Amino acid sequence: MHDPIQHVLGRIERGELRMRSKISILVATAALAAASATVFVLAIYLVSFGIFSLRTSGALLLPSFGLRGVRMFFAAFPWAPAGGALVLMIILVRLARLLPFVYRRPIGYAALGALALSGAIGLALDQTALHGAINDRTTTGGLRVLDVFYAKPDGMQSAGTYVGIVTTASSDAFLLQTDAGEVVVQLTPETRYPQGRTIGNGDRVLVIGDRQDGIVTAYGIRVIAAESK
Repeated sequence: MHDPIQHVLGRIERGELRMRSKISILVATAALAAASATVFVLAIYLVSFGIFSLRTSGALLLPSFGLRGVRMFFAAFPWAPAGGALVLMIILVRLARLLPFVYRRPIGYAALGALALSGAIGLALDQTALHGAINDRTTTGGLRVLDVFYAKPDGMQSAGTYVGIVTTASSDAFLLQTDAGEVVVQLTPETRYPQGRTIGNGDRVLVIGDRQDGIVTAYGIRVIAAESK
């Protein structure tokens, strides 16, 4: 009967296998653990940034405007951070499964567990001032390297979504101060108000509508809570 122990010892004697020292194993394990921790932190950052982006842009409120709002929500969804976080989670699971102290579960369950954990931590991180502080630094030029991620793009506006402060309001129109400049918003009898028509000067609002000749005809308007700033 074939003896597996003798077979392995024979391969070691012939130089086909090499014994690894405890130090090399510890160093490799530490390197894998450090790489896994780095990937996990980056994934959490992307998840929390995606939540921050949805919240501050007002995109989370878009479904309240009906089917049109749902379509606009998917158009405004931060797919790049979400996709990046998913890729990082897959890499994390692959790395973690190389660690000797990680219990070997099916990779699908491990990936879902990692995603759920990163989502929970990302939600908690979004409640801090981290992304707001970074956004302020990029606005003032202190962190230009992150300007691509935190800059408030006109892409949302070209998709018919506007977020800003009401500066001058009347019964049928108001001026909206956005990050891209001032916009005239025209109200009509068909304009939707999911929260009711309680809009005044100084309110931060989300407006969806069609823009023509510099005037946005509002399809729907909703006030954004102060904590979403």
